[in-house]
Amino acid sequence: MRFYLSVAMEHAKESNASRKKAVREYLEGLGHYVLDPFDLPQREAKNYLGIEDESTIPSMKNYFGEDETRHAMRFIISNDMVEVNKANCVILFYDKGVQKGAGSLAEAWEAYREGKPLYVFTELTLKDVPSWLIGESTKIFYSLENLLTYLKNTEQLERDIMLGQ
Repeated sequence: MRFYLSVAMEHAKESNASRKKAVREYLEGLGHYVLDPFDLPQREAKNYLGIEDESTIPSMKNYFGEDETRHAMRFIISNDMVEVNKANCVILFYDKGVQKGAGSLAEAWEAYREGKPLYVFTELTLKDVPSWLIGESTKIFYSLENLLTYLKNTEQLERDIMLGQ
């Protein structure tokens, strides 16, 4: 199966990257293909503006202006949505970094719109998860252990895919 890992990019410093890394390694260990937005070739769009790494994306609008930022971000957005559509399932790491951005929530919407299972992992409380995101999700996990256990059940994942949930 192909999994897309949706994480905070613009506010990555406020994200828990160690959780994403653990899930990625676990899925790859099970023989799944993992699409990680940090690894996507469209990151070459950074070269358009001379961006050195993803941590500079939040500040690029301060240096390059609205038009250049729009151009680069549209390139990134288009490619991220293509990758979401290539995936069988999307895992969203919902945290304070995602709360401050828009990309992961757009990816969640795309997964929902395309009938792909959306698994949300968060260490926040249910009260802190937007109702809209709850509606888009297939399942929300509040512990990494529960998420990993669920992802190991191939029959359940296939059922979720078949039902378009």
